[in-house]
Amino acid sequence: MIDLLAYWQAIAAQNELEILRYFEENAVIVWNNTAEVFTPQQFAHINAVYPGSWQIELKKALSCGDSLVTVVRIDDGRVSLHATSFFTLKEDRILHLEEYFSEDGEKPEWRNTL
Repeated sequence: MIDLLAYWQAIAAQNELEILRYFEENAVIVWNNTAEVFTPQQFAHINAVYPGSWQIELKKALSCGDSLVTVVRIDDGRVSLHATSFFTLKEDRILHLEEYFSEDGEKPEWRNTL
């Protein structure tokens, strides 16, 4: 089983080589919010060159067979968001990763009266 804490620590550390070691060579990474699809090399590079740095807190992790789901809170001091990640594993490496991001914020005014 993949070490999820170590994986998210590699993402937070922006360690391109360490991130890559978690992926199968032909893995596919999908960010549906922005309709982007990446190879492992592209994904690792994007995370490595992100401007600034962030803190990542693993909030929840679920596993079922070769599938994992995580929810993390990501904060870079300017932006706070949550990411929900759906992993499909092949042995102990990521074969497919689908991620959804949502910025944290105040609830909309219209819901204050509900």
